[in-house]
Formats: sequence, C-alpha cells, structure tokens
Amino acid sequence: MIADLHTMFDKKDVNEVRDFLIDVMEYPFMDGDFWLIPVLTSAEVGVPLKGGKNANELYLISDNLETTVKELGTKGVEFTKPISETSLGYVTSIKVPGGGEIGMCQQKEQLSAKASS
Repeated sequence: MIADLHTMFDKKDVNEVRDFLIDVMEYPFMDGDFWLIPVLTSAEVGVPLKGGKNANELYLISDNLETTVKELGTKGVEFTKPISETSLGYVTSIKVPGGGEIGMCQQKEQLSAKASS
C-alpha cells in the first residue's frame, strides 16, 4: 500500500521555490540528502468520475479559502485566478516563484460541514 504522495518542483531557481514553500506558505520541512523537503501533513488523490483534461493538478486544501487568500496576500503571494466555484468547490491558483502554479481549493464537503456546525 502506498502511504505518501510526493510532488517535485523542478525549477531553475530551486532556492526561490523552497523559500516560498517554507517561509511564505509556512510548511515544516525535513532535510533531504541534498535538498530541503517541505512536509505536507496530509494528502488526497482525486480521480474525477468523468474524464476531460489529460493533466495532473496539485491543489492545496483550505478550510476557509477567502481568509487564506487574504492572509497569503499580505505576505505578497500572487494569485493568478480569482476565486471561482467549480464541481470541486471554490478554487483559485497561486503563482509559484520561478514559474508554474499551484491550485488552492475549499472543498464542498468542507462548506457543508462548516454550515452544519
């Protein structure tokens, strides 16, 4: 059984990406043999019921997307898309220093659980 999911950012300016994930996004990290590895505390793998895109996407999950966007914005994080509603829930995208994007979402299940509490 596979217990972990790993994502690699292979960018020209690796220090910029690591600094972003560790200092700005505040992920704890472990020391690899020749790199620092930010540690994400949990992961999910989603496979949509209906295909469409032929792509793999990474999403960070927030329990309150609007608040998270505001907090990260004060740290200079650039969002490449406004928050929008999708079948997944509410989503946006973060610009990764050195290139690329990471999605961020608040899942509909989280919204339902929050409303019922």
